[in-house]
This record gives sequence, C-alpha cells and structure tokens, in this order.
Amino acid sequence: MRVLAAILAIVAVALCADFAIYFKEQVNFEQLKDPITLKSLKSMTFSEKGRLVTHELQRVAEYTQKPIKSLLNRKGYSFKSYWITNMIIVENADSEIIKELAQREEVEKIERLSPFRIPLEEPTPAISTSAGPEWNIEFVNAPKAWSKGITGKGIVVGILDTGSVPHVDTKTKYRGYSESGNMDHNYNWFDGVRGQSCKNAPCDQHGHGSHVTGTVLGSNDQEQVGVAIDAKWIACRAFATGSATTQDILNCFQWFLAPTKLDGSSPDPDKRPHIVSNSWGSTQRTTAFDKAIQALHAAGTICVFAAGNSGSRCSSVGWPGANEEVLTVGATAYQQKTIVYFSSRGPVPGASHTKPNVVAPGERIRSISPRGTGYATMSGTSMATPCVSGSVALLLSARHDLIGDIEGIKKFMQDNAEPIKTKDCSSPQDHPNNVYGWGLIDNSKL
Repeated sequence: MRVLAAILAIVAVALCADFAIYFKEQVNFEQLKDPITLKSLKSMTFSEKGRLVTHELQRVAEYTQKPIKSLLNRKGYSFKSYWITNMIIVENADSEIIKELAQREEVEKIERLSPFRIPLEEPTPAISTSAGPEWNIEFVNAPKAWSKGITGKGIVVGILDTGSVPHVDTKTKYRGYSESGNMDHNYNWFDGVRGQSCKNAPCDQHGHGSHVTGTVLGSNDQEQVGVAIDAKWIACRAFATGSATTQDILNCFQWFLAPTKLDGSSPDPDKRPHIVSNSWGSTQRTTAFDKAIQALHAAGTICVFAAGNSGSRCSSVGWPGANEEVLTVGATAYQQKTIVYFSSRGPVPGASHTKPNVVAPGERIRSISPRGTGYATMSGTSMATPCVSGSVALLLSARHDLIGDIEGIKKFMQDNAEPIKTKDCSSPQDHPNNVYGWGLIDNSKL
C-alpha cells in the first residue's frame, strides 16, 4: 500500500507520463551456471559468458513480463519491454493503469520517468600540432606500449554517445568496414534514440561522440590522436543533444550486450564489444541503469564512465559514474599531473568506495571532428574517459587472460596507475584518494 500511495501522489502531479515497471524477479549472476557443464560465469570464456547471460535474461523477462504485456496490449497502451533489466516502460500511462499495475504481485516498483539531462562539452577550433602522437597520448605512455607491439589489435570498443561518423582517422577501424571500402552497419551501428533519424548508418549531429571515438583509437600515417590505434569500434547513439530518455540509453545498453541488425532483429551476444566507453553522466542521481551495467559486467564487457564536470566541488561525481561497479575517470589539466578545475571528485555521499578510480588528460584535447575530415579541441572528463577506454583496449590486447575479467581489469588499471597524492575532499589517506583515485593512467607498465 505504501508503494501505491507514492504512485498516486506522482499521478496527481502528472496524469499521463512514461512510467517504468520494475519486476521483482531478477537473474542472480552470482549463482548463474551453465545448465549442462555446471561451469560458473567466472570460469567461462568471453563468448560463453555473453551467451549464457543473454539467454537467461531473455528467458526470465519472457515469462515474468508475459501477463502484464498481454494486459497492456488488451487495453491499448504503448510500451517497450527490456530484458536486460526486466523492465517495461509504459508510455503515456494514466492513473487507471498505474493503480492496476501497482497491485500486481510480480511488480517490485513503479517509477515516473523524466528526461535525463546530459551536459555535453562543445568543440572549439583545433589547436595546431606537429606530426606524431598528441600530447595526451604521450602523457599516458601509449607510444611505449606500441613499441612493444601492444596496439589494441583484436579488441572492440563500443561508443555510447551522440553517435560517431567514420573519419579519415577512424574509418578503417570501424568494425563494419571492409578492405574493399564497403561498410556493413548490421551489428556495428544502432540508433537508440526514439524516431531513429540515423537508423541506416552512423551519424553524429553534435560531434561529441566522434571526438571521443578518435581519442579511443584514431590515427593516420601522419599523427595519432588515439590510444589503441589498432582496436575496432562500434557505436550506439543514445542522445543527440543535452538530454536523453531512459528508454534511449537502455536501448543502447541492451544493444551492446547483444548487437542486432539495423532493424533491431537477430540479437547476437557474440558480437558485443569488450569495452563500452561512456563519456556522459548527470548530476541527477539514478539507479535506472544499474541492472544493465551489472548485466554487461556479468557478460564480461566493462563499462568505463566519466566522473562529470561539476568540480571543483567535492562529492560531485555524477551518475552512473558514482556506481561502485564501473571504472570512473576524472580529468587532469593541460600537460599537468594535477586535477583540472572542472573535474568532479568524491566522496560519493553515503558510500564507502573511492571515486574516481583513475584520472587521464581531459583539458584541451585534440581529436577528430564529425565532418569526416578535420579536427576539433574539447575539454571535459568526457575527453579523459576514452583515453582510459583506449588504455583498457591496450591492456586486453596484451593480456588476453583479462578479457571478460572486470575486477581483474580494474585492479590492473588501478595498481599500475601513477599515484598522485592528496588528502583533499575528505580523503582518508593520501592514496588512493577522492580526487585522483589510484592516479594517472600509465601504459608503460603493459
């Protein structure tokens, strides 16, 4: 009855809105085993993890959601079902259906959804540079890894952002690109934004997503703007401007766990990326994406998130970056091993875990523009995040034993970061701390 009362209070404010229906039954990844071999997730290969996690999530969602989906269909409501979180989002729900659903035994809770504000950094004209690696790439010692033959080869990075346009520096690294110059966008691109104005091919109406893609892996014969120069990328567009819906973002998380054809058909977890780079977040505290992140991590795909640009305040790390499970990235200043003024810091209110986990260069970062040629300069923790995503790609290309091992990846990145000590922001010790985490990413240790 307490749940129903809370829902009715919400409905009194807005009689028709989008509501998320969360189901009680969820997959327990800790206890999940292969039904034939009895192997646990931890002992499975990357492919085995993805198949089992996807199958179990789809199975549980299918039988738990079926009665409510039938009810919504009978009553003519529009809705979207998600198996990655075992959730149904009902569009323009009224008080009648919300009251009815609130009394269902299988429903855990119901929440009204509102747009998720995502501040996006804006590009400025590119700073001229000499040939060779960009300063931020040198700063994290990526060229030292390249000299050992560690370039990210064989690793796929997913970009969850405003989209991405194949650029001269990234075109041949797009997984859908063939040596003949043709492109196959099935399983490699998806437009998660309602309306799908870019459903047939990669696009970027802002430039943010293209810029971060360049920092992950962009390079040409003359210069290198990216870290993992031989990795591959795929992308899902979750927002075009400074806001997104929960649906748009969940569309992308679900697609990354089991990429599909352009029309959303034939999901295949074998085609999921090893890493999902998330240069976004919000000061709006939300748990709407926690189950999706848990599912990706259970399947062995690590989520890297920006800490946010709400510094220099303490306790300003945004969401989902404040989530303990993800690898969260703060930003250092231009050519300095000091935190940049805008980078969000910990501690996370009410939590004991350290955020951010690591830092990387995030001020005046030169990378690709969305026009297919040319460059732009941007600043933000969004620019530091792909530097870390690219560094994880380097690590996995060198250490295949860590592919799919989320805790092992995080531990290696933290243990091998260059410590930067401080007791600011109520840090209980000087290292790790609530400003730099474990320190500056260092690829020389690979």
